[in-house]
Amino acid sequence: MAEKLLNGNMARVNGLCLQKNLQYDRKELMEYVASFIGLMPRVSSILFYWAMLPITSVFLGKLKLYPDFILALTGETGSFKTTLARLVVFVLEKESVQEMKFFHTPSLNQIEERLKQLDGFNLLMDDIFPAKSQYRRDKQADLLNNISRFGDRRQYKSGIIITAEKLPEQLIVSGRERVFELHVSHMDTEKKKEVWDKLQRIPSNFMATISETFKQILFERSNDVINDINEFLEQYEMPDGLSLDTRIGIHVKYIELTEFLYRRYFCNGEERMCMTEQFKKALHETGIKQHNAICKAKAEQQMDYVREVYKMMTSGGKYLKMEGCRDDYEPVGNNFLLWEGKYYITSDTLRYGMQRYLNRPANVKEISRLLCEAGVMETDASGARSKKCRGLMERHYVISCSAIQKYCVEAEEQNI
Repeated sequence: MAEKLLNGNMARVNGLCLQKNLQYDRKELMEYVASFIGLMPRVSSILFYWAMLPITSVFLGKLKLYPDFILALTGETGSFKTTLARLVVFVLEKESVQEMKFFHTPSLNQIEERLKQLDGFNLLMDDIFPAKSQYRRDKQADLLNNISRFGDRRQYKSGIIITAEKLPEQLIVSGRERVFELHVSHMDTEKKKEVWDKLQRIPSNFMATISETFKQILFERSNDVINDINEFLEQYEMPDGLSLDTRIGIHVKYIELTEFLYRRYFCNGEERMCMTEQFKKALHETGIKQHNAICKAKAEQQMDYVREVYKMMTSGGKYLKMEGCRDDYEPVGNNFLLWEGKYYITSDTLRYGMQRYLNRPANVKEISRLLCEAGVMETDASGARSKKCRGLMERHYVISCSAIQKYCVEAEEQNI
């Protein structure tokens, strides 16, 4: 990451030029930051300090500490997600280098190469659109699970922010722990106009000047900065409602550290310009909400899904209809076939039934894996979990009635 800030001149990083710096003094820059933070403080304050985290990470790295998460900005269409993200991400003259589109489905190698090219400047991955097919939703979740691992600042100096209407429901727990989500609440037309008018008064390249000035100040006083970071971390107390049961509390700590350094070194300790109180309240509440959701997901992960599938399928038609004649059976999304000691069920029907049974989204890919590992479900010659079955048009999961009954009896005996 470039360590040079020249008044109005250009610094070159990996062949990329920084934007021209604004010719304003520090007080005016502080006013721009305060204006941005004040746009929608529950979101924009956290977003701003996250965007400065690559600078903090340089000093944390000297202490062998490495933030390990990406940021997700979610909300309905027209909630200024991309506009806000671009304001804090774009600091290079060639702005397109700092943005990739989910629509183009970049490969993991392409993302990794872009991060190496940026070398400490943030990357926006824009617009995870709501996929219509289950296949596309699963692919999005797999990609995002892998992208979340690029948040490891030990390997990648740049931060990643993604925008989406909502995160894929199939995101695994370890992936969710590496994604810190900021949700933009619904705004009526009047509120949108108010935010848009304020956005127009903030220069599009204010972040280039702010971040480079902040970085230069810290590097000039690097010994003091290291001492202050050590003291901050030693005295830091995890907010009530957060714990080390998830990674979220650690993410909160590093974002809070960045605000502390900005306030101390850029704003000379002036909390009003940093909106410190509002920022901490928003950060802690956001973190606690995610922490609780992840703890709940971890608890659900301990569920014995083999037994739950059996309970769902033998519930007397409460969740799915069971057919007993193969000639009359035609999968329509809410029925399955019991034939010659085996259950035949499509992936869509299993998903539908389990979602009704659990009253929440169901990860059929994971459930089918567990059924296979338990030895109750057949695979085809290639090892695929769904099979082409004689007389049935669609591929089906094939579950042995005797095997799943035996599994449930033994599991119940072990619990007793």
